[in-house]
Amino acid sequence: MDQAQRALLSTLYERWYGVLHRYAQWAVGDALLAEEIVQETFLAAVPKIEELAAGEHPERWLIQTAKYKALHVLREQARQRAKNTVLEESLAAPDQLGQWEDREYAGQLWEKAAALLSPEEVALLRMVALEKLGHQAAAERLGLSLWSCQKRMQRIRKKLRAQRRKLEGGTP
Repeated sequence: MDQAQRALLSTLYERWYGVLHRYAQWAVGDALLAEEIVQETFLAAVPKIEELAAGEHPERWLIQTAKYKALHVLREQARQRAKNTVLEESLAAPDQLGQWEDREYAGQLWEKAAALLSPEEVALLRMVALEKLGHQAAAERLGLSLWSCQKRMQRIRKKLRAQRRKLEGGTP
C-alpha cells in the first residue's frame, strides 16, 4: 500500500467511522458489536484500496460492506438462538414437571408456579412442561410467533428461578 492509498484509507476512516458505527449500532443494537462491524469493514477495505481509490464514491462500498457485515452478525445471532432453543428443549428443564417421579411433589410445585404466574403464562407453561409441546407447536396453538413464545418461556423460567432462589434464601 503506497502513501496515497494510506492517506485515502485514513481519510475514509476519519470521515466515515462515525456514520458506519451509528448504522451498525442501530442494525445490531449493541455498541461493541457495532465496533467490530466497523473494524471488519475497514479491514476488508485494505485489500480493495486500489479499487476504492479508482472509484468515485468509495464511501458507498464502505456502507454496503458494513450493511452486509451487520446482516451477517444478525444471521449468526439468529442461528445461535435457534441452536440454544433446540438444546434447551432437548435437555431436561427444571420446569418440566411431568418428568418428576413424585407426582404429589410435582402437583405442589405446579400449584406454586400457577399462583406466581398469569393465566396466559400458566397455559403456555402447561403446554411446554406438561404436554411437552415444542415452542413452535405451543406458539401456533396460542397464535403467537415462535420468537414471542420463546421469549415468554424465557421470562417464565426467570420468574420461577427467582422465586426458587427467594425461597431457598438466596438473592432473586
